[in-house]
Amino acid sequence: MNEKLKQTGRTTKLLFEAIKLWVNQEKVCVVFANFHDRERYEKKINLIISNMRCLFNNNLQNIQFVCSDDISWNWFNMTYRGFCPSTKYFIDHSAIEKRFGTILTELHRFDPK
Repeated sequence: MNEKLKQTGRTTKLLFEAIKLWVNQEKVCVVFANFHDRERYEKKINLIISNMRCLFNNNLQNIQFVCSDDISWNWFNMTYRGFCPSTKYFIDHSAIEKRFGTILTELHRFDPK
């Protein structure tokens, strides 16, 4: 992983975008690299959206949170088996780096420093 990109707020930005779509009544799924991250962010976001529900629409569905190593997650078409086709997916950078780290390293091997 690129050290310059650590602690730059990428996951926070991703979650804010997911919440924006959720407020607009979109079906949203956030994909994390592991159970620990998924659980941690799910708790934070569910607390936020539970407080927002009364401001918008009590019938809004929850944002879905899954792990990229779950058997139902498909990296090829970037969908989760059983979810609505109109679901919007947000994939955390850590999930991509975990799955494709070697490819990303090779991709950036000769990048200018």
